[in-house]
Amino acid sequence: MSLTETAQVGPRPAHQQSAERLAELVARHAPSDGTYETALEGIRLFRVSTPVERMPGVYDPSVCAVVAGSKLAYHDGQTHTYGPGNYLCTTMPTPLEAEVPDVTIAEPVLGVLVDLATRAMTELLIQHRARRPAPVAPEAGPTPGPVVAPWDEPFTTALVRVLELLDDAPARDLLADGRLRELHYTVVEGPAGPSIQETLGAPTH
Repeated sequence: MSLTETAQVGPRPAHQQSAERLAELVARHAPSDGTYETALEGIRLFRVSTPVERMPGVYDPSVCAVVAGSKLAYHDGQTHTYGPGNYLCTTMPTPLEAEVPDVTIAEPVLGVLVDLATRAMTELLIQHRARRPAPVAPEAGPTPGPVVAPWDEPFTTALVRVLELLDDAPARDLLADGRLRELHYTVVEGPAGPSIQETLGAPTH
C-alpha cells in the first residue's frame, strides 16, 4: 500500500464530508445544464458541463458558492478564481466578465446562488445593525466590485442545512425561514460582512 493510499484510510474530515454533501445535493436538484429556481426564497442552483468563454454580464447582489469545479470572474483588471472553499459576493449590481474554461460532462461546475436583495436579508441587517453597529463607512461611499471570501465551517454547515430542505417539503415549510436566516447571518458575520453592511445595510435618510 502506498503512502497516498494509507493517508486516505480512516474517517474523512468533516469539511470534506460537507463539501461532498453539497455537491451531491446540487447535482441532484440541478440535473442538467442551466440555472434552477428552488422552493427556498432567494436560493438558485446551477450546473455547467461545457466550457463557457469569457463573456460580460451584470451580477445582482448575491453570494455565488461553487461546490464543484471552479469559475473565473474578471473585474477592473483583476481575475478572481473561486470554487469549493471560497465564494464570490457582490453587494450591488456589478458588471463582471465570467468564464468557465475547465469543465466536462463528467466533472461539471455545480453551484448555489444566494440572493442578498431579499426581505429576509433586509430584516436581518436591520436587526444586526441595532445589535452590532457597523464601522463608520468612508465618505467616498461603498467599495465597488466583488469580494472573494473564504468559506468557514458555520457557512458550510448552514448551506448544507438549507439545501437539505429541498428533499423534505414538510420540514421546509416549518424550518426554511430560520435556516435561511442562519445562512444569511454566517455571510454577514464572515469576511464579506463589512461590504454587505456598508452597502445593503446602510441606513436610509
